[in-house]
Amino acid sequence: MAREKFAITDDIAVGCFQYLSKKVKTDPSFLSHLSHEETEQAHHAFDAARDVLLYHDQLAELLHAWFYTFLTAKQQTAMKASLRKKRQRSRNDYVSMEIDKDIYWKLSHLAEQEGITIKDYLEQIISDTYAQQRPSVNFSFG
Repeated sequence: MAREKFAITDDIAVGCFQYLSKKVKTDPSFLSHLSHEETEQAHHAFDAARDVLLYHDQLAELLHAWFYTFLTAKQQTAMKASLRKKRQRSRNDYVSMEIDKDIYWKLSHLAEQEGITIKDYLEQIISDTYAQQRPSVNFSFG
C-alpha cells in the first residue's frame, strides 16, 4: 500500500465532514465507482461519522479512514483542493459575491478608465460614499 500523504486531522475534520456530507447528499454519482455493497458500507461508515460529529474526538480518525477507503484519487484531490480554497478564504478577510455579467463589464470599464482594478475601484467608491453618508458623532458631557 502506498504511503498516505494526506491526513484528516482534528483541525480540518469538520470541514471535511461538511464537504463529504454535501457530496454524498447532492451528487448521485459521487459513490458510483463503488459496488452496491461498498456503497452501503460507505453510507454506514458516514452515518457513524455523523454520529461522532457531536463528540469530535473521533471524527478525524473516522473520516480519514473513510477518505482512503471509499474515494477515488480524483475525488481525494478535489476534496483537498476544496479544503485548501476554504482555508485560504478564511485566512483572508474576503467574501465573494455574484453580479450580473453586464454589471461586471461596466465595473471593469469604469475601473479601466481610472487605471485601477475592479477591487480598488469598488473600495474607492464605497469609501467615498461611506465618508459622505456616515453621520457625525457628537459627544456632549453635560
